[in-house]
Amino acid sequence: MSGALKQPVVKEVLPKQLLWGPEQEGNASLESMGRALSALGLCSASAQPGEAGGKYAVRHYTIEACGIAFGPLGFESLLRFCRGLDAELQSVQTGSPIVLTTPKENYKARMNAAVLLGCFLVLKHDLSVSDVAAKLGNEGDQKYPCAWCHTSSPEDNVLTVADCWHGAKIARRLGWVNPEMVEDDGLTDAMCKSYVSMSSMFDATWMIPGLIMVTADPTTVTCDPNPATCKLLVPPGTEGDGHATSALHDPDDAETASIAD
Repeated sequence: MSGALKQPVVKEVLPKQLLWGPEQEGNASLESMGRALSALGLCSASAQPGEAGGKYAVRHYTIEACGIAFGPLGFESLLRFCRGLDAELQSVQTGSPIVLTTPKENYKARMNAAVLLGCFLVLKHDLSVSDVAAKLGNEGDQKYPCAWCHTSSPEDNVLTVADCWHGAKIARRLGWVNPEMVEDDGLTDAMCKSYVSMSSMFDATWMIPGLIMVTADPTTVTCDPNPATCKLLVPPGTEGDGHATSALHDPDDAETASIAD
């Protein structure tokens, strides 16, 4: 992390509607401020099978393979959070705002929730990153451990919570993410299903929808023992066109055993 997180205090994020109360889960005094709601719980409330919910996960890899990495959470978790929070805010009654909370003394959950909340403010309410930072304090300065690292090296950490907010801002401005997706259950469900299906079957995702796609190398994908994963390098029946068929490995082979379900 970059600098210690400040002592958790409750801050107003949206006037009379939303408060941010990190590390305040179970605090009875919140009842006088509004209705407490678990931030990460919103990721799981409407999640469909195959989604990560409020947990950090890299598809095709075990959690052990991820090392000490714990976030940020996946795109479907962000969409579920934004849709869930938007729906909750629609039902807010006067004098009873929502207080978003995270577990006590859990900086990992706090950082992941801060990413989600900041992205929500950017995507739904079109706030600038500087406006988000002003509302959430030094949450945006915190740095994530590098992916796949197994030992802590804070000096090597680069990605900050605020970097994620910047990414959401760029995606909104350039139309890569439509704010309407977090305003409609059907649109959210469809986008989450598409994202999970593509990443599970092909280990691929759109960086820029319709323009730039990022994938794992084909051999790794076709050799993955997960039955949901694509098993052919080329469509069946096209081998005669000069395409080689994929030679699938035994799922019990030592090489493929390291690839997570």
